[in-house]
Amino acid sequence: RHDGALPSPDAGVVPPGTGRVVWSQNFESLAAGAVWRRDPVRVTDGCGPGGSRCARVSYVSGPTGTPVIEFYEPLPPGLAYTLSYDVFFEPGWEWVMGGKLPGLGPDNHTTGCDAIEADGWSARLMWGGVREIRTYLYHQDRRNPCGDVRNAPMFALTPDRWYAISIYVRVNTAGDRDDGAAELWIDGQKRVD
Repeated sequence: RHDGALPSPDAGVVPPGTGRVVWSQNFESLAAGAVWRRDPVRVTDGCGPGGSRCARVSYVSGPTGTPVIEFYEPLPPGLAYTLSYDVFFEPGWEWVMGGKLPGLGPDNHTTGCDAIEADGWSARLMWGGVREIRTYLYHQDRRNPCGDVRNAPMFALTPDRWYAISIYVRVNTAGDRDDGAAELWIDGQKRVD
């Protein structure tokens, strides 16, 4: 979602679910068993909220972990976006060391311990070994060369239930401003700011 307006630096963050939708994916319109974007993501009957279809990811262990699953969706230029999706960890989920969830970034995204670049950034989420969820940000003032992490305090993910996840990102309104923001919302409640 794009909030559509240039926020003032003192304005409150646009909560998830507001603004205009600029991209949406409905798995009901796709054939069951079809690969969605790339293997190992497949459209599956009856696994989504309310028994709908979902994109189900099969994690395959390997010497360096599961292969990266990423895709790019071109969006209109904007200063603020919210990415919202539902996620479900199946019963018996092995939390192990952790993994990444979808997020936002520009064409010139920064990841993988890359050096800070002008206009380069990314805002993703991670789940961790003790059922935590956290923001994982590459920004212009990061302290950690491999991304700054902030856990959602007093929150633990539970398998066998759906979570409505939203990550809100607002970039600085100008190169000399420090008014960007990133927020994690879970089930309509802000957990990380």
